[in-house]
Amino acid sequence: MESSNNLSKCRGELDLPMVSLTGKVPGIAGCFAMILVFVMAVAAQAADLCNYKVAFSTEGFLADSIIQVAAADVTGDGVDELLLVGRNYEARETFFYVVSLGHDGFEVLWKSPNLYDSPGHIAVTAGDFMGTGSPQVLVLGDKATLMYQWQSGVLKEVWRGTTPWPIQEVAAVEGGPGKPDLVALTQIVDQNAYFATEALRVLKWTPQGLEVVAESPPIGVIRALASGVVVGGTVGDLVIDVGQTTQGGTIQIWIIKGDTLTRVSSQELSPAAVFGLTVFSQDDQVVVADDRGRVQVYAWQEGKLVTTSSRVSLGWGLASSAAGVFSADGTKSIVAVEYPNIVHVLRPDN
Repeated sequence: MESSNNLSKCRGELDLPMVSLTGKVPGIAGCFAMILVFVMAVAAQAADLCNYKVAFSTEGFLADSIIQVAAADVTGDGVDELLLVGRNYEARETFFYVVSLGHDGFEVLWKSPNLYDSPGHIAVTAGDFMGTGSPQVLVLGDKATLMYQWQSGVLKEVWRGTTPWPIQEVAAVEGGPGKPDLVALTQIVDQNAYFATEALRVLKWTPQGLEVVAESPPIGVIRALASGVVVGGTVGDLVIDVGQTTQGGTIQIWIIKGDTLTRVSSQELSPAAVFGLTVFSQDDQVVVADDRGRVQVYAWQEGKLVTTSSRVSLGWGLASSAAGVFSADGTKSIVAVEYPNIVHVLRPDN
């Protein structure tokens, strides 16, 4: 049963009354009445939004720098775990953690061996890529791609391959009923002296390696990537942030059509770069966490993303985010990472 704090009840677009001034211009009393109606409409509909609050925060968590977080039920216990990649630069260490998220703290369930192979990027996601009915964790480094599965209380390596190209962003993509999940990656297709132009690639896992099954045309600088069944259907859509440096850009949604990816929307939702982009797997609402510390939730309605939450302001430099149900009571949580290693846990306040 869903919790009363469930975000799925917080769908709705702010729909203010339209007042048509025809005939005589209203007097002071009429103007006051119009303003009162407007304010009451704003207050009433704002009450339907999910008001988030910071449940707790932890600084200096596990590593000098947290590279990425993600959420998935990798242990099969019915609730999500937090997947976290941390790096200690001077010690030349990179570790991947499976973390249980409690009411007011964390518990590390598993820690990988040192995965440091270069100071480059490392990315992690989880999905049923093998089609076994249980999720695997995919870890992509500069050189090697590793796949793990939870067995006998620990994650065990079940496959190892070569990373197909330098990876910046990765997301698991729902493959549809009865089909294995797919994985979405960004790929640089052109580069000048200032910026790289990237495209999206969707791949399937095979024992021989990852194989491209769909791709997009060149897009631009893709600063964040997430996936969920956002616009409807049964196959995952891709949600990306596109822009340059730390300036505001666009949140775009791309859908899979055969062997191509097609853009269905592009919106300016934040005046700053969105590095912390994720999707709730439970209801496919989109979490936008930007570089200036603002976190807000959106849902797909009438062909666009509309706000379903109040805005929460955290510290600047949000680098990654994850969203899921981390406890048996069904409460949905958002985990936002503030550079370099501050972890904030947000929960609904209504």
